[in-house]
Amino acid sequence: LYLLTGDADAFIGNVTNVDYSRRSFGVLKSSDGGNTWNPTGLIFDEITGPRGYNIKIHPTNPAILFVATSDGIFRTINSGTTWTLVTSPTSFLTVIYDIEFKPGSSTIMYASGIDSIYRSVNSGATWSSVYKIPTLISQDAGRCELAVTPDDPEYVYALSGPAFLFQYYRFRGLFRSVDGGNSFTKIRDSINILGRNALGADASDQSNYDLSIAVDPLDKNHIITGGIYMWQSFDGGATISRMNPTNNYHADIHDIKFHPLLPSFLYHCSDGGIYQYFYGTNVWNNFNNGLPITQYYRISTAQTNAIQVTGGSQDNGSHMRKIASSGFDGILGADGMDNIIAPSNSNYIYASVQDSKIFKSINNASSFIQILDPDAENLGTRWVTPLALHPTNNNIIFIGTHPIVRVFEAGGIVIINKLNNTASANNILKIASSDANLLYAASSTSLFNADIEGTRIWRTSNGGSTWNEIYATQEKFISDMALNPDNPDEIWATFGGFESGYKVLKSSDGGANWINVSGSLPNVPINCIIYKDNNGVPDDALYIGTDIGVFYRDNNLGDWTPYNNGLPVVVVTDLEIQASSGLLRAGTYGRGVWQTPLFTTACNSTYTFTTSSHDRSTPYFYQASSSIISTADIVGSGARVQYRAGSYITLNPGFSVSAASGAKFTGLIGSCISGGVPPGYLSLGQNGLKGFLIQ
Repeated sequence: LYLLTGDADAFIGNVTNVDYSRRSFGVLKSSDGGNTWNPTGLIFDEITGPRGYNIKIHPTNPAILFVATSDGIFRTINSGTTWTLVTSPTSFLTVIYDIEFKPGSSTIMYASGIDSIYRSVNSGATWSSVYKIPTLISQDAGRCELAVTPDDPEYVYALSGPAFLFQYYRFRGLFRSVDGGNSFTKIRDSINILGRNALGADASDQSNYDLSIAVDPLDKNHIITGGIYMWQSFDGGATISRMNPTNNYHADIHDIKFHPLLPSFLYHCSDGGIYQYFYGTNVWNNFNNGLPITQYYRISTAQTNAIQVTGGSQDNGSHMRKIASSGFDGILGADGMDNIIAPSNSNYIYASVQDSKIFKSINNASSFIQILDPDAENLGTRWVTPLALHPTNNNIIFIGTHPIVRVFEAGGIVIINKLNNTASANNILKIASSDANLLYAASSTSLFNADIEGTRIWRTSNGGSTWNEIYATQEKFISDMALNPDNPDEIWATFGGFESGYKVLKSSDGGANWINVSGSLPNVPINCIIYKDNNGVPDDALYIGTDIGVFYRDNNLGDWTPYNNGLPVVVVTDLEIQASSGLLRAGTYGRGVWQTPLFTTACNSTYTFTTSSHDRSTPYFYQASSSIISTADIVGSGARVQYRAGSYITLNPGFSVSAASGAKFTGLIGSCISGGVPPGYLSLGQNGLKGFLIQ
């Protein structure tokens, strides 16, 4: 198996703190069916590397592979050991989205870029342009996807969207070649099959994010296109209609495949997961059970109910877990964003939809009312809008629009007060638990455009009548803040991006002065932070979520230590503490919601590990005051296992570390660090994506 890393579809304009898009860091390879993975010779820089769109294996020689990227096409002829860029980024071939082989041929290939279609006759060694997609209003075409069929190897279809994301949203065209890619003809550019309107009468699309096309392997005229929704034609595109307009599948279609042997079965992957369609029954089946891959922006934990958790997810609405034995149920549709469960009464729940649409429930999410429509109030919005609940009144909430608003709702009466805040867009909003008039707000432009405004933090001590700027910097992206519950003048701020040593700042005087407390943190984005009030024993106990997991520190430690406890290497977007049960919960962007016991003062005297008695393939830390004895085998590219013992560590025959798989192991002799890392973890049950429909 070969795996092209990154998330190119989410890369829709350098929007930071929205989609958590990731560039490719290269291609991985597994020779044991996916149990272990190793890097190939194609390795990119995660910060500046290209976006990866497609990977293709030669039909008769599996040692030859191709990767389509925003830097062009990379080719290997030795199973990934070495790679060659066969198209130059400085030539007409730059961004390549798709690659296809001509059915039945091992030498003829097709590729699609921003505005052109290319062809190779020597198994991808060299390429030439064969078709320039027509422009619209002086703009080149945008992303283009290809499809071929063994029913007629001479047929090549191309589906093209508009140029990037800025203006003139519309379908650019469906094109077809009937001579093996030598020439192309436009089949249609009327009826916008990339938009939201059921009749194709709008001018919208999001083809840089979702675009796909497939051809029936037994019928060259039967084509399926995917954008926001799916369209179908049985006559090669001459006529086309919306597929299942009742929308019994999830929108935003990223890929479509006919079953190669049973083409009456059609599959697509979308923002709702994986779906199967059977032409015999005309029914879509949800194939998401067992896929714990939900992407959560924010989560909340009830304090009066240890089980109850809410989460706002990318393209799959807001969810809630009410019963220990169940997964999450949907409570609100569209894109789920920030949410709050009132600490004093878990029946009070606030949830939100993209672009600052805020809803409230007082009956444990059985029903919601909308309490803020930003368009009606003429407010500036943000994709993920921060919420802050009044510390003593569950009917009052502060919302990080532009300007910040204070919303009071009771009995259907809604009172909205605009606060005197000058931020262009607020991505962080915190309120002191001891003083409802003391608020902090922060604003950052996109990480890639931070020199326009950069990051600014404001403070108000009079409920928002006046604000003082307490911090400003350019080219830094503030991701979250936390306040010491016992001293709201103590502020902790985290930062995204890849600037080494600039991860966490602390102010002890309300923002007048700041110190860097990044310590030994790795150079990865920090996404969230939460303060655990230990009443000073120890003080300043904090957890942070990063792109590679969770870290912990307190004043006794004096530095950050990994705190993953079996958590996969995953982007952690939000952290919550359930105080009564002593649990830390993490919302992740792609692996659902996880929980683990809080950092404690416990330290076992001894540990004895057999081959499979502890997690051996993910980040994990064990410590004992006396000794650790182990015969475990540490394996897998995510394995980062550390033993720490006061007297000795014994690694008996059978213990091994698979360096070839990317595993790492460290043994340390020393006393237990103040606060032992618990040896176990619990993962919340997940049933995959809920597949909510966008009506």
